[in-house]
Amino acid sequence: MMDFTIEQFMKGDHHRRSDRSSYWYLASPYSIHKDGLDAAFKDAANAAALILESGLNVFSPIVHSHSLVTAGLMIDPRNHSYWMKIDEPFMVAACGMIVLIHDGWQDSRGIKEEMAYFTEAKKPIAFMTPNELPILPKMGAVSLASKDRPVYNRL
Repeated sequence: MMDFTIEQFMKGDHHRRSDRSSYWYLASPYSIHKDGLDAAFKDAANAAALILESGLNVFSPIVHSHSLVTAGLMIDPRNHSYWMKIDEPFMVAACGMIVLIHDGWQDSRGIKEEMAYFTEAKKPIAFMTPNELPILPKMGAVSLASKDRPVYNRL
């Protein structure tokens, strides 16, 4: 394994995405979680840990952002527009999305907006329940059956 300085890394082709270096974006309920924000964080962290342990790279905006707020970032954790601006570059860079199916996920404004982005970008969307790994769709396997109902091919 080669080590690179940040400058060397960015000058070379090493920063281009591939299946090994890309990651999945984990969406999960937060502000509407029935047991509160700390419970939403724990659910997201547990799901992210399970995915990471399987060998798949994952980014959870909830794990990232909740940690910043609890560390003292003076931003309202329920400020939806602020956090969506923070999350957008992570959605752009992600190879696909995994949605944590948990109470309230279908009513989550954030998850709805994230799913709309990934559907529009024709990036795959997978679903998982707590303590179970998702079944991932093939990369680039999203097809739109109708305007409102995407279909996902499974591996």
